[in-house]
Amino acid sequence: MPKGGVTRAMPKTLPISDKYELLALYRALWEAKFNPHPTQRELQGSPFVANLINQVAAMLDAEGLAIPGETPAAAHPREWEIALTRACETTQWAEWDHDTKVSYARDLLAPVASAADHVERFIGLVDAQQKRPDEAPPSDDLLGDLLVVREYDLKVPGEPDDGVQVRIGVPHSVPSRVAYYCRFQVVGLSRNKVRAAYGVDALQALELAMQMAMAVVRSSAEARAGRLYFPGDSEPDLDTQSLRLIGYWRSDDEPEWPDPKDFVDQEWDERERDIVVSHLQDGRAVWAQCGLSPCRFCGKPNGSAELSDGVYIWPEGLAHYLVEHGVRLPQEFVDHVNAQCDALEQTRVDSTWWRRVTPREG
Repeated sequence: MPKGGVTRAMPKTLPISDKYELLALYRALWEAKFNPHPTQRELQGSPFVANLINQVAAMLDAEGLAIPGETPAAAHPREWEIALTRACETTQWAEWDHDTKVSYARDLLAPVASAADHVERFIGLVDAQQKRPDEAPPSDDLLGDLLVVREYDLKVPGEPDDGVQVRIGVPHSVPSRVAYYCRFQVVGLSRNKVRAAYGVDALQALELAMQMAMAVVRSSAEARAGRLYFPGDSEPDLDTQSLRLIGYWRSDDEPEWPDPKDFVDQEWDERERDIVVSHLQDGRAVWAQCGLSPCRFCGKPNGSAELSDGVYIWPEGLAHYLVEHGVRLPQEFVDHVNAQCDALEQTRVDSTWWRRVTPREG
């Protein structure tokens, strides 16, 4: 309250001088809603923030400045995945009735989605994630049109053979951005969530999706136990090129991974550690999944995406273990990072193109 006890009336309008201030407000609200590492998570599902950004989006649209997405999954895959993650973290979700879920989903997705079928699909995805794996509905519809399917036989001694499928969806463009995404899923193993890989064009998105899918297969407990076979083969055979996975740590759900406590080395050279940390943080985000992985030391929420340098793939929060808990990664990976740095330093820089390029040149 101001001095003297006088309460000032709240202004009914917010003066905005031009379209650039309106755009700045829109971008600030967008960042608050779709930041993958928010400091105030409650803002992302706030009905007040949703109402504000919807109003600003309508004003931008009236000025011909907004580019609304046709569908949330196609036009805004990153934001769609972030909203899904937040919804999956909501502990009250299972207790809500359908109308409450619809209202919360609209608030989370605003201004990306408003059509009823988009919201219903979103709710169906969250419901499926919160069920036990054996209760989840078939997920072909989540992938959209399938481009290719690879099948394996899962052989467990004393049990009937079972099937494993690697499903790759059709790549789609991200409107208004130079990007494509390709969804994929491995069905029949313990890790069967639908994920997405992103690329600068459809071919790169498809290539990365195939690599990521095979990384899931080859890093599975079933593959490491030699239980996956090509149909008709008598010996296990996973001779498909894939990314090398690093940085998954032991938990109650996955006790087969290494224990990060065994990798702590407080004497690790600080300069070398910083180089590796920078390399991990600069990786390309290739997929995200519902739910945040907690740090095995401090319990801090530690990311939901996977990063890659084209050779290795690691969880988004791996650098946290090095910086905060003194974890030292295997020397083979450190040598790989140093080799990439050395190769980059020795690369010749060609400035010819940039000297002659014009603003409108493609």
